[in-house]
Amino acid sequence: GKLGESYYCQYRVHIDPQTIAWYEERAQVVEDFHGNRKTLGVIIDITDRKYAEEQLRESEERFKQIADTMPQIVWVTRPDGYHTYFNRRWFEYIGAPEELTKGDGWSIPLHPDDQQRAKLRWQQSLQTGEAYEIEYRFRRHDGTYRWFLGRALPVYDSHGRISTWCGTCTDIHDFKESEAARQKFMTLVENNNDFI
Repeated sequence: GKLGESYYCQYRVHIDPQTIAWYEERAQVVEDFHGNRKTLGVIIDITDRKYAEEQLRESEERFKQIADTMPQIVWVTRPDGYHTYFNRRWFEYIGAPEELTKGDGWSIPLHPDDQQRAKLRWQQSLQTGEAYEIEYRFRRHDGTYRWFLGRALPVYDSHGRISTWCGTCTDIHDFKESEAARQKFMTLVENNNDFI
């Protein structure tokens, strides 16, 4: 081969009918002190890494399947609050593509009157690590706003640092409306003694 040319591949080897091993091979064409070209390389057993990657993929897939079957909106962020995942419920509700709500885009469908309060509360949780809880309204794909209870907790790594935030948004609109109607009725009763 040409001087400096490199080679890389990964492959499987059947050790026995039930056992497969993975190897990674890297090589490069070099020149020795006499000007002779040789291939210098290394073969590394990457079986454990491949199985760990496979288990991680399966674990992520199971998480997504579980999250997509939940009645709530489920979301995940990086430690800095950048949104990296929403379950299918979120996209069904807002009717927008994934690219629109990555990062800070999650606040686009947030009611304008709730944006500042939500931002301040989220920043407080990010800075302190305390649980996030807030009631706010999100615009549905048809343009109507509904009330949600947003909650999130930090997930810590083995060093005690926040690695992600996992949260949910639960639709509480019907409850909020019935509570408002109950309050209105109670006020009417209290202000009108003849009513009883």
